[in-house]
Amino acid sequence: MFLPGRVGRLLTRPGTEWAVIAAESDDVTSICQGYVAILALVPAASTLAGIIVSGGRFLGAAGLTTVILAAIVSWAMAIGSSIATASLVEKIAPAFQSDGDLTQAFKLVGYALTPAWLMGAFFLLGPSEPVAIVGWVWAVYLGFRGLPIVMKTPRARVAALLAASTLAFILVNVVLRALFAALKVPYLGY
Repeated sequence: MFLPGRVGRLLTRPGTEWAVIAAESDDVTSICQGYVAILALVPAASTLAGIIVSGGRFLGAAGLTTVILAAIVSWAMAIGSSIATASLVEKIAPAFQSDGDLTQAFKLVGYALTPAWLMGAFFLLGPSEPVAIVGWVWAVYLGFRGLPIVMKTPRARVAALLAASTLAFILVNVVLRALFAALKVPYLGY
């Protein structure tokens, strides 16, 4: 899979690309290493670069070390939350008459998050919540388009499974953020 081509086709021809994705025989590890880990790096690296460019010389060594650690933790959290969400989607899918194992659920979650991660590039410019919201809405749309193809969800159940999957994603991220905050582990709050 050629990453820029996959990204372009998901954003411009999602129905066609979801059919290709559904038929692929990838596993969670290969999708994670070849796609998710790379795109999940975009918001973390952009935020890190934005902080360093805008005020890095004022942070000092301890501040820079904390910002770098926060970027690494945020990247790992993005990957971990994708896997955890896919696991939840796999478990709840049968209740919505959907098929699919962890790999299919991870395909759905990992590839649907593409626009959210790409919009993270705007964090290079500083806080960019309005742009990030566009990415998240687009990600939900990609999930809507992908569910019937990847998870074989009946059309009548797509909206319900999409809502449950979105809630699962939010829940996973709230729990992870609470855990990191309780442990006083720095992360970037995008």
